[in-house]
Amino acid sequence: AAGALQQTSNAAQADLSLRSLSGEMHAASTALTFDSIDAGRRTLEQRMDRLQRTPTRVGGWYRDLSDSGQLAQAGFDSVGLDSSGEMIGNDWRLGSNAMLGIAISRLDQSTWLGTFGDHSRGRQHEVQLYGAAWRGPWYVQAQFVNGDFQRRMQRNLLLGSLQDAVSTQVAGRYQGLSASIGHRFTFTDVGLTPYLGTQYVTVVNDGFSEAGTSGFGLRANAWNASRWQAMAGVRAERGWRFGDVELRADARAEWQRTLTESGMLVDTSYTGIDQWAPLQGIALARRSQLFGFGLSALFGQHALLRFDLSRRSSDVGKAGTAMLWGSYRF
Repeated sequence: AAGALQQTSNAAQADLSLRSLSGEMHAASTALTFDSIDAGRRTLEQRMDRLQRTPTRVGGWYRDLSDSGQLAQAGFDSVGLDSSGEMIGNDWRLGSNAMLGIAISRLDQSTWLGTFGDHSRGRQHEVQLYGAAWRGPWYVQAQFVNGDFQRRMQRNLLLGSLQDAVSTQVAGRYQGLSASIGHRFTFTDVGLTPYLGTQYVTVVNDGFSEAGTSGFGLRANAWNASRWQAMAGVRAERGWRFGDVELRADARAEWQRTLTESGMLVDTSYTGIDQWAPLQGIALARRSQLFGFGLSALFGQHALLRFDLSRRSSDVGKAGTAMLWGSYRF
């Protein structure tokens, strides 16, 4: 296999072979884990925001977590991603100005690298505890998340005129804590809420070893990764009432910035060569921004219909979501 790689006929083929050996899918897997955790945080924040406006509507709830997009960075091939799943939860009031809840979520995830036909499929589970308290126009929110993930990954290696398919399972566990504080301003019929927040996440990866015949599959020992980030954002809303039907439109914008991170450059080696070096691939975004719009209709006190549209972009990729869902309280 090494001889076939050395006898590559031209520079373009040599570049393609080296890119296939780089392990970009493994770096994308780490980015996917952190992005999924962040999506769960935003879902719970939206839930607590609604309870601040209508605290009597505590109880069971459901959200669709479907998402799609791509990761891209200069010098690397674009990685497509798609996820589908749901989050269900229940919350309770604590007095007149606080609430506490628990939620569980499941995500089925797929990523692919079209240039080489690399792909991975897996599942991510979470349990979240969340709570909020209000005092006048001020509020505070907090979340704790505990989860795990498992993904089956297959990559296609190009070794000059030869090819090899390698595969492995990527698995791990994670925990995270986030908190935010905000202030609600009211201008006639429009509510405006700026806020600040922070999130810390640590991920324990089990390590992996790719099975193949060429000896050019990758392996890595178990390692830990963590990220601490800050958020700043604003939410706006306006409501209308037509008889028993309450309509509400809302918009949101959030900017994120990574403060510190560790464990993102994991040492890897080829399975047939005991020589270790940092894995090269798409890094986590240092900055990102999210913009969203939603429209909901509440029919009496029982039926709710909502449409939600969001777009997230960063220096390593972009993703968009459009959802239509409803609920009925018996």
